[in-house]
Amino acid sequence: MLHLALGLTAEDARRKAEETLTSGAAYRKFCEWIETQGGDATLCTHPEKFPEAKYRREVKAARGGYITHMDTERIGLTGVTLGAGRARKEDAIDLTAGISIEKKRGDLVSVGDTLAVLFTSDESRLSAAEAEYLAAIEIGDKAPGHIPLVYRMITSEE
Repeated sequence: MLHLALGLTAEDARRKAEETLTSGAAYRKFCEWIETQGGDATLCTHPEKFPEAKYRREVKAARGGYITHMDTERIGLTGVTLGAGRARKEDAIDLTAGISIEKKRGDLVSVGDTLAVLFTSDESRLSAAEAEYLAAIEIGDKAPGHIPLVYRMITSEE
């Protein structure tokens, strides 16, 4: 995007992006955006101020093998089940709810390995969320093929 927007060479655009990240400028801009939108920017430097979930559950692998597929839509809906999103517009959002994904596609797992950790303030949501997360994961005997991170580059010449 920097290449197209600013007319930089691809190499200069990459260098500028890396400098912006490593210098902390991107992080400072992110904190500025939070403050500009009326949020508490001190959460950037004091994450301990975030509320913590009352309940957590580790989702364990029932079999060993490679994670061959992750249904990301279903994993997102698992977050809704935990309260991190709304099923209906009038639903309240649980600010402590969420998922920490511990294993990803291509990882080799053993029986009992933690695939994810679920968080919520409502313990009654955990069993359904665990079942939904497990249904979103496929474990097979062979490592899945490589999926490229970048499929193609869009340039100003196109």
